Formats: sequence, structure tokens, C-alpha cells
Amino acid sequence: MIGLHDILRAGMVLLALVLLGAPLPAQADVHEKDFDFVCATVAKESAAIVRHGIDWKEVEKRYRPRLAELKSDAELVALVAELLAECRDSHTGLLDYRIGEAKLPSKWDGIWSSGLWIVEDDGRFHLAGRDGKGTIDLGACLVAIGDWPAHLAMERELRRCARILGISSRQSFFASIGNRFVPLRDAEAAELAFLDDGKLKTERFRRWGPSGRGFDSFTVTAPEGLKWAEGAVATMLPGAVGPKIGYLRITGSMDGRTVTAFHAALDGLRGAEAIVLDCRGMGGGSDASAWEMAGRFFPKGVDNGRNGRIEASGSWQFEGPVIMIQDSLEVSSAETFTWAMSETGRAISLGRPTGGWSIIPRRFSAPSGKFDFRVGVTDRATPIKGLKTEGLGWQPDLLVGLGPKLSADASSQLELACDLAVAALAVGVEGARDLFALLGAGRSEDFVREIGRRKGLSGLERWARLFEDDLLATLAVEKLLLEEQQPPDCLGCERRLVGLRERARSRKAKAELKALEKCLKGLVREAKAEEALLEALDRDFGWSAAVRTAYLKKHGKTAYGRFAEERLPARD
Repeated sequence: MIGLHDILRAGMVLLALVLLGAPLPAQADVHEKDFDFVCATVAKESAAIVRHGIDWKEVEKRYRPRLAELKSDAELVALVAELLAECRDSHTGLLDYRIGEAKLPSKWDGIWSSGLWIVEDDGRFHLAGRDGKGTIDLGACLVAIGDWPAHLAMERELRRCARILGISSRQSFFASIGNRFVPLRDAEAAELAFLDDGKLKTERFRRWGPSGRGFDSFTVTAPEGLKWAEGAVATMLPGAVGPKIGYLRITGSMDGRTVTAFHAALDGLRGAEAIVLDCRGMGGGSDASAWEMAGRFFPKGVDNGRNGRIEASGSWQFEGPVIMIQDSLEVSSAETFTWAMSETGRAISLGRPTGGWSIIPRRFSAPSGKFDFRVGVTDRATPIKGLKTEGLGWQPDLLVGLGPKLSADASSQLELACDLAVAALAVGVEGARDLFALLGAGRSEDFVREIGRRKGLSGLERWARLFEDDLLATLAVEKLLLEEQQPPDCLGCERRLVGLRERARSRKAKAELKALEKCLKGLVREAKAEEALLEALDRDFGWSAAVRTAYLKKHGKTAYGRFAEERLPARD
């Protein structure tokens, strides 16, 4: 029989638990049920753990001991966010939580715009736009943020965000923070160092630019005078002579509102002979909306492989050449639209790889009702060619480099698309695609030769010069980065060399490439030290005293060793 003494003692124990911040027994039971449900759902449903070869039982084993340390619902939700992020799938993660005013970690913690627009090419960063004037020219390559080399500073931010967010690809992550890029953390300002026309220049940047807002890339990538509007906008491009080219920009996500705006915008381009379809920055949503919009370009419909057919839509369909500009902000159902236009051969695409979010998610609710989450459940392939693009993205027909020359001119991709449209009208869509494929492959001399053999293409040879100049400038910057950036990003350079080698076909580019490879070859110790450092550091970009000591013992005399000793103390 329970006496008054037993009741008082139980009450004192509960009061002590509350005062100590420990969860009550009932609360702890709720936490465990929610945690178990999330773990079981991922184990049963996740396509990402299969694709990445993740040992989910081992992940669950690492996280389960932290249940006993939880003191609130907010801490449970934070733990679940970290757990889901282990899937490395941007479609897997926390959706909504109902835990009062508690603030969870954010992707944007400590990251500020500084009025800059930075574009990324596999770990090399270029200034593509800025709010106001300054001493750094557009196209300059970012070398350092404060006293951190840029590649390590941004690797740290990538890992910080990867703790709470599933990240399918590096390109989609960096594209998404392009106008809020500088990791100032708690500082009011920082010195940013750039390689600008071969010279190292620094400038001090505050948290926000002169306007107090992030840089708006639409204003420099769209035709002059065109105003942004929700869903889609369009205009006829100016030109007293030559073909009539329409410009259509999708500004919204794949939803009903965007579909309505898209139809209205395209209706305003009736009479155009070719259309530049600008998909940069468009969002995901519904595949049905993506196919509905694509249907405006197929008068008789078209076979869409595994997904049946894309049927004609709207009051009329455009039948002329379509030149599509794409970027790494396009993810999920935005990529569905890209596939629909590309796999069918309907559009010639140029720009950058898409974001690579191709795993289809499903929504779930925790048993307690305190939060909802989603899990990527189907690793779908493209409907016609059967390519799996998760983490890779869809590649354009013409990959546009982001070297010092091309990244300095935000209008270059639009101008290139217009010239592609002219070529498509002159020699047909397939002829134009094959012609500009020579340009993308670095075969500038062949590109110029083919232009000279055909009518209606005069003036297009300027792209051979610009692409060649951009490649040469890129090779020179890569070499300077190895020499000037301390410690040097050897691993990033090795990754980027794969594409650079494919494009370095001319005699001069081959010479510059050889000089770069020679420089990299002389940094074997630094490359090993860089790789060892990234392997030794945990997801918080930290390490224990024992791991740090072992690293410095082996790599202490390298530039990476000196950086680690000065900037990366051991955890207590």
C-alpha cells in the first residue's frame, strides 16, 4: 500500500528532475517512441541510404544514446533533424514542428550577403555581382574569408549545414546561398581577399551591402527593363533586324499559380520565331505542373518514356526553336521540366548542371504529433534515357564555364542563348546543337571553321574567343590559387582538372594546362595533408586532442599543418 511518505518522495524526485532540466519519465517515453518511428521509417522507406550505401543500423546506434540526454521537445526535434540529415538527400528532412517558440539551428546562421553574388564551380568561387561599387572587379576569384582560405571556410559551412540538412549535391547547396554567402558568424565585418586580374586584392565587407538586402541576380541576368513578377514573365527581345526572339523566364515553382502565369506570359510571345526559355532559379513542386507547361511546346504531344506522354496544352503551341538556360538552383520537379524539354530533344540547353534532387519524397508525422518529416522514397530515373541524376544533376548540352571572363558578365548566358537561337533558325536545332557542342568541347578552331562554311552565322565566332579566353584565365587562376592560397586547395584543383583537361584542346591551353599540372605535382605533400585533415575533422570541423596531435606529428611541417596548429584547437 502506497503511503504519504512514498507519494512525497516521488514528488520530490519529479521536482528534482524538473529543476535539473531532465525530461519527465512520460516525456522520455514520448521521445523514444518518436525516435523509434523515425528510425524505422527511414530504414524501411529511404532510397538514399541504399543509393549511398549507408549503414542505417550503425547510424541509429550512434544517435540512440543521445536520447537519455534530451531535456525538452526542442532538443528531440533538433536530434531528429541531425538524424535525417545523415541520409544526404535534400528531400529527406524535418518539415514542420510544433514545439512553441524554440529556435532550431538554421542554414543561414552567421551567413550574410555583404551585398555580393558569388558563383561556385566545384569549390572555386567567383564574384558575379555586387551591390554598389568597390575595389574588386567582377570575375575575381575569392581566395580568403578573414584569416581562413576560402575553400576551407566554405567546406566548414557546408559541413555545419549538413548536420541539420540533407544535401544532395554541392552545386545546389552553394547555388542556394549565392546571395548570402559570407560566413561572418558574429563579426560585423571581414576582410575578403580575391585574385583580381592576377593580383591579390582585399576589401572589407560588412554584413549587408549598401541597400541592406541580398544581391538580386534577376536584375543582371534578365533583359534590361523586364520586371520580376511571380510565376513567369516574358518580353520580345529588342532588335531592328534579324529574327524575332522571345524571352520567357519562369520565376516560380511547379504549381498552379506558376502554370497560369506561364500560359499568360507565353501567349504574349505569339509571333516569335524562336524562344529563349530561362529556367534559372525556378523551383520544384508538382510533376504535373511541369508537364503541363512543357506541353506548350509540343503541338502533337510527345512520348515521355516511362511517364507516358506529354500532351499539348494551352490555346496554341510554339513550334520554333527553344533555347533553354538552366542552373543548379533547379531541383526536384523543376528538373522534371528540364528533362521533359531535354530528353525529347525539344530544347537546346546551356548553363550549369541542375541541383540533382531526383529522389521522390513522402511525408510522415511523428506519433506524438510534435513534428512532421519527409523521406525520399523513390530513386527515380529520367523517363526516357533512364539516367539517375540524384546528387549529379542534369547536364546541359552546352556547359558554360564559370571562369573569370564568363562569370564577370552576367548577361553572357542570355546573349549566348540568343545567338544559339539565331543558329538554330539558320541550320536547324540539331545542327546548332552539334555546332555549339564543338565550343563546349574546347574545339574552338573547328567551331570557327564550321561557322565560316555556313550562311547566317557571321559574328558567332566571338564565342570561340570568349570561351578560349575564359579557359586560359581559369587555368591561370587555378595555378595562382595553388601558389597564393595558403594552404592550397589541391584536392579541389584535382577535381576541376577533369573538366579542364577535356576543354584544353588548343595549343595555348595545353601549355597552360601543363604548367598547372606541374605546379600541382609539386604539391603532393600538401594534397596528402589536405586529404588527411578533412578525414580527421568531424562534421563540426573539430577534433580531439589525440587526433590533432597525431595529425600534426605527421603533417605539421606542411601549410595545412601550420594552419591546423594556428586555427584548429582541440576540443576540451
